[in-house]
Amino acid sequence: MRLKACISMLLVNVFILSGAWADDSQRWIDSIYNALSPEQRLGQLIFLKETQNQKVAYDYLNLFASNHFGGIEINYNHQSVLDTLKKHYSFPLLISAGAGYNIPKKRLMPSIFTMGAIDQIKLIEQAAVYRGERFSLAGIQMNADPLFELVYSIQDLNASYSRLGNSGELALEKISYLKAGMDVQGIISTARLKFDFSEYPDLNRLGPEIRSIRKKSEENIFNESLSHINNPYLSLRLENIPVNDLKEAAALQTKIVQQHFRNLLNFNGLLIADITEVVENEIGPAIRNEEELEKLLFASGVDVIITDKPERTLSGLIDLRDAKILRAQEIERRVKRVLWMKYITGSSPDETDQDLPEEEPMPDQSVTVLQYLLYKNAITLMENNQGLIPFRTLDTVNFASLSIGAATLTGFQETLDSYAPFVHFVLGGKDTGRESYNELAGKLKFFDHVIVGVHRKMSKDDLEFLKHLQSYCNVIPVLFDVSDETDIPSGFYNLLVAYENNAIAQNIAAQMLFGALEAKGLFPVAQRNGSRPGIQTKSLYRLSYMPPELQQMDSETLMKIDKLVEDGIQNKVFPGCQVLVARNGSVVFEKSYGNYTYESHIPITNRSVYDIASITKVAATTQAIMFLTEHGLINVNEKISKYLPELVNTNKEHIILKDILAHQAGLRPGLPYWNQLIDRYNEYDEVNVSISLDESEKLNPGAYSGIHLKDSLWQWTIRSPLVRRTSKFGPYPYKYSDLGFYMLQVLAERMLNQPIDEFMSQNFYEPMGMSTMGYNPLCKLPLNRIVPTEIDYKYRGGLVWGKVHDPTAAMKGGVAGHAGLFSNATDLAKFGQMQLNKGIYGDRIFLSPETVELFTTSIGTNNRRSLGWDKPDTNEKNNPASKYASAESFGHRGFTGTAIWIDPVYNLVYIFLSNRVYPTARNNKLNDLKFRQKIQDIVYEAIRDYDTSQVSGKF
Repeated sequence: MRLKACISMLLVNVFILSGAWADDSQRWIDSIYNALSPEQRLGQLIFLKETQNQKVAYDYLNLFASNHFGGIEINYNHQSVLDTLKKHYSFPLLISAGAGYNIPKKRLMPSIFTMGAIDQIKLIEQAAVYRGERFSLAGIQMNADPLFELVYSIQDLNASYSRLGNSGELALEKISYLKAGMDVQGIISTARLKFDFSEYPDLNRLGPEIRSIRKKSEENIFNESLSHINNPYLSLRLENIPVNDLKEAAALQTKIVQQHFRNLLNFNGLLIADITEVVENEIGPAIRNEEELEKLLFASGVDVIITDKPERTLSGLIDLRDAKILRAQEIERRVKRVLWMKYITGSSPDETDQDLPEEEPMPDQSVTVLQYLLYKNAITLMENNQGLIPFRTLDTVNFASLSIGAATLTGFQETLDSYAPFVHFVLGGKDTGRESYNELAGKLKFFDHVIVGVHRKMSKDDLEFLKHLQSYCNVIPVLFDVSDETDIPSGFYNLLVAYENNAIAQNIAAQMLFGALEAKGLFPVAQRNGSRPGIQTKSLYRLSYMPPELQQMDSETLMKIDKLVEDGIQNKVFPGCQVLVARNGSVVFEKSYGNYTYESHIPITNRSVYDIASITKVAATTQAIMFLTEHGLINVNEKISKYLPELVNTNKEHIILKDILAHQAGLRPGLPYWNQLIDRYNEYDEVNVSISLDESEKLNPGAYSGIHLKDSLWQWTIRSPLVRRTSKFGPYPYKYSDLGFYMLQVLAERMLNQPIDEFMSQNFYEPMGMSTMGYNPLCKLPLNRIVPTEIDYKYRGGLVWGKVHDPTAAMKGGVAGHAGLFSNATDLAKFGQMQLNKGIYGDRIFLSPETVELFTTSIGTNNRRSLGWDKPDTNEKNNPASKYASAESFGHRGFTGTAIWIDPVYNLVYIFLSNRVYPTARNNKLNDLKFRQKIQDIVYEAIRDYDTSQVSGKF
């Protein structure tokens, strides 16, 4: 709904109130007023403030039933309070959403202050309409989160839009949209009112000066704001009161509130004060307690006081009435003003009893997209010392994270794990104190970068601790509880403001720190020089996380993966799995299912690490060969014996490198090395036991691999027979072979003069921030992060857990060219995205586009393969990929039940990881049912099913 439509509906409402329905409203107001006792009329001027420790909704019900208080302000999303009052309290009630309230469940919207950091007006418009609809559905009639601020002084009435950017016309446009979204739903908006009489402190001397304020304010850039004053759906929330006694309060009421606001500006809304928020140091020094302050507020013209002690407030009102400070006519005027607000917002008894409509105003996926875009455009980088953020270097620095004000590991910290290896710390509310800070400082000061998620208002102790830590390392505070400029600490070299403590803000803030998203937000409050802090950054094109609709995919279609996977677990296709889908450089689907084993209660999470088996061929060995090719150290059209002279005068002398990569070199699929080992050395002879007994070389209890064994394996490979040619001089047929990658590993390590595991970690995995991908995972990860594979009594003596599943790779010490890599889906997706980016990831060049193109293009001639990579097959029976995958796509599968597939035409990366070999590798349901392909089919269907009308044109 566009703004003009909102305003048109608003004018209709105003016309109705001023026309035929005016008599009806007056009759309704008079009937309610006359039915109230004198004390109950005073009760209408008191709103109860919901407190955090209030547990029983019926306590509120009893208070309303006995005193007929005018309304309640909900702050803590206690839906039971609203439900109880609506069900059991029939008297019309005005319900206000306090600053701590937000739309329930997953349909929250940013606060007004957060939206002040957004400069995209179309997003503000969509948020405005949605906020109004959601508040109406929730049964809310007033929003206490201030839209703007009025500063009243003798010199001028200035409408300050500091909460929405303080940038003149743009701020006014934001206000117009946000207010119209509430107006159309009949919901009262709020403005903050401050008095500033510092240049004219004697209120009793005020005279004709106030008459000139209107004329002066018309010359102000914000004069349009005054049009909101006489709008029926506005309340003014008093921030301070510059009076010392009842005499001054009476002067304020008569000369400012009544003559100016009510008469000159035609303000007919409520003037409200929250006694718990009026700051004591802004009050005159003669005021001694809240009870006295409440009397001054009422005497100053305040219509409604919001309090957590309503009975005390009522007693003070009775005293003012009995002392004739508040006369009967004034009380009647204020009470009927409250009743009129109830009438125009629809909070009559008939409507209060109605059930709320079940239909949601906006589809879930559209809400998610709107939420994501709002926070993405709001989060603000305020300080960035020497361009530290976004982090570019990941492999030569170490990271720690600290959460302040959180009891457990946060979503923010979990998202950080997606970008780099982290050591996490948590400082909960009970852990504060000098001893806790000193202990933390002793641990954190040795890290290069410490990212601190502050999930509460930063205390003085927090501030001192972080500034002390800043002298040792780079400290990057990320603030998740900012509702005002006073919440921003000074003195930090790096500072990110995320504004709100929710899952979406936490996720996006982590992405910005690592350049997956650019920083765009501008802090709502201008500085003294008129500028708004907000440092803009550029994306480094690391994988981001976005709702599917933002990448033209249908989220409901993707949800079909859930049912398919659940059926797979139920039918024991695999105990659990990870599925990840990325499109256009953004992860749009990432889920983990099931448990480590069918008997285990350890759930699979996104941090769980799998043995990815033959994906090692493309994620390690092929990459090393690509690197060597790009640097001119080898030529894939040359014979392998050119680089490995021990192959001269063997049956492998004339094998061409590209034929090995394409599995058409005449090599056998594999050799029974383990059987040869047992036969030759009589059940693990001492010759095979490594002197060092390195745990990484352990094969099973009592048996270890070693340098002698590796040499034997190489000699057996050299002497292995070839398969038969189809013709004497023709090419070898396509035959998938592990042996070729045994040989390519030897070639790579010799030309690189470095073990392949070290080379890949140093040149690919660590620079890309892969904290899980690598060989021999127990060297850096705890066992409980690793998913077990097969129960193998024949070779391994039991459950294979934390060790490579492939027996030959195990005999090579866990590092092999054909198997041995472990990873989670996140890290494998980074690798896939690097291929999709033609060799670039995180603003770093790993391979040239020409090299990636060479190795991922099909070689043709009766072989679907490219160099190292698998390709789609036109024969559906043999197709390793989805039937929808493009001919340009490429990927690989792993024996343990894994797959990666990359499609440049659709800009897709698809990851599937499972341990289908548990409890036995004879379980072949995954292949028989084409399970990996079926999930991939759904991914393509989500692109096909995307309905542009759901999102396109709105955002």
